[in-house]
Amino acid sequence: MRCPDGSKFSLARSVHLSTSLAMPSLHPDPGIEYYYKTCRKGDREAKPVTVNQSPVAALANASDITGLPRDNFEVHEISKEEFEKLRSR
Repeated sequence: MRCPDGSKFSLARSVHLSTSLAMPSLHPDPGIEYYYKTCRKGDREAKPVTVNQSPVAALANASDITGLPRDNFEVHEISKEEFEKLRSR
Protein backbone atom coordinates (compact mmCIF):
# COMPACT_ATOMS: atom_id res chain seq x y z
CA MET A 1 0.00 0.00 0.00
CA ARG A 2 1.30 3.46 -0.85
CA CYS A 3 0.57 6.89 0.56
CA PRO A 4 -0.29 9.80 -1.75
CA ASP A 5 3.33 11.01 -1.50
CA GLY A 6 4.53 7.61 -2.81
CA SER A 7 5.98 6.30 0.47
CA LYS A 8 5.07 2.85 1.73
CA PHE A 9 2.25 2.63 4.23
CA SER A 10 1.99 -0.10 6.82
CA LEU A 11 -1.37 -0.59 8.48
CA ALA A 12 0.18 -2.56 11.35
CA ARG A 13 2.54 0.31 12.19
CA SER A 14 -0.03 3.06 11.77
CA VAL A 15 -2.98 1.88 13.85
CA HIS A 16 -3.45 -0.03 17.06
CA LEU A 17 -5.01 -3.45 16.53
CA SER A 18 -7.57 -4.48 19.12
CA THR A 19 -6.48 -7.75 20.71
CA SER A 20 -10.05 -8.88 21.31
CA LEU A 21 -11.47 -8.48 17.81
CA ALA A 22 -8.37 -7.80 15.68
CA MET A 23 -10.14 -4.71 14.36
CA PRO A 24 -8.03 -1.69 13.51
CA SER A 25 -8.54 1.37 15.66
CA LEU A 26 -8.47 4.86 14.24
CA HIS A 27 -6.37 6.01 17.16
CA PRO A 28 -2.76 4.97 17.76
CA ASP A 29 -2.11 2.97 20.93
CA PRO A 30 -0.99 5.53 23.53
CA GLY A 31 0.82 2.85 25.55
CA ILE A 32 -1.06 3.85 28.71
CA GLU A 33 -2.62 1.17 30.87
CA TYR A 34 -5.54 1.74 33.19
CA TYR A 35 -6.68 -0.42 36.11
CA TYR A 36 -10.02 -0.48 37.92
CA LYS A 37 -11.65 -1.97 40.99
CA THR A 38 -15.36 -2.39 41.60
CA CYS A 39 -16.79 -1.73 45.08
CA ARG A 40 -20.29 -1.83 46.55
CA LYS A 41 -21.93 1.60 46.60
CA GLY A 42 -21.81 3.15 50.04
CA ASP A 43 -18.91 0.94 51.24
CA ARG A 44 -16.82 3.36 53.31
CA GLU A 45 -13.80 1.03 53.23
CA ALA A 46 -14.12 0.58 49.43
CA LYS A 47 -13.39 -3.15 49.58
CA PRO A 48 -12.88 -4.41 46.04
CA VAL A 49 -15.28 -7.00 44.66
CA THR A 50 -13.35 -7.34 41.37
CA VAL A 51 -10.40 -5.78 39.56
CA ASN A 52 -9.89 -5.51 35.81
CA GLN A 53 -8.26 -3.40 33.10
CA SER A 54 -11.68 -2.54 31.73
CA PRO A 55 -14.20 -0.62 33.84
CA VAL A 56 -17.09 -2.29 31.99
CA ALA A 57 -15.69 -5.80 32.56
CA ALA A 58 -15.00 -5.04 36.23
CA LEU A 59 -18.60 -3.95 36.71
CA ALA A 60 -20.02 -6.95 34.81
CA ASN A 61 -17.83 -9.38 36.79
CA ALA A 62 -18.93 -7.88 40.11
CA SER A 63 -22.56 -8.26 39.10
CA ASP A 64 -22.00 -11.86 37.98
CA ILE A 65 -20.11 -12.81 41.16
CA THR A 66 -22.60 -11.31 43.61
CA GLY A 67 -25.84 -11.65 41.65
CA LEU A 68 -26.64 -8.00 42.36
CA PRO A 69 -27.60 -5.46 39.67
CA ARG A 70 -24.78 -3.37 38.21
CA ASP A 71 -26.15 -0.16 39.69
CA ASN A 72 -25.23 -1.47 43.18
CA PHE A 73 -21.53 -0.95 42.38
CA GLU A 74 -19.13 1.87 41.64
CA VAL A 75 -15.86 1.67 39.70
CA HIS A 76 -12.63 3.32 40.86
CA GLU A 77 -9.40 3.77 38.91
CA ILE A 78 -6.41 2.29 40.78
CA SER A 79 -2.64 2.15 40.35
CA LYS A 80 -0.85 -0.73 38.66
CA GLU A 81 0.72 -1.65 42.02
CA GLU A 82 -2.66 -1.85 43.74
CA PHE A 83 -4.07 -3.81 40.79
CA GLU A 84 -1.26 -6.39 41.00
CA LYS A 85 -1.64 -6.66 44.79
CA LEU A 86 -5.42 -7.19 44.61
CA ARG A 87 -5.15 -9.53 41.63
CA SER A 88 -2.72 -11.84 43.41
CA ARG A 89 -5.18 -12.49 46.28
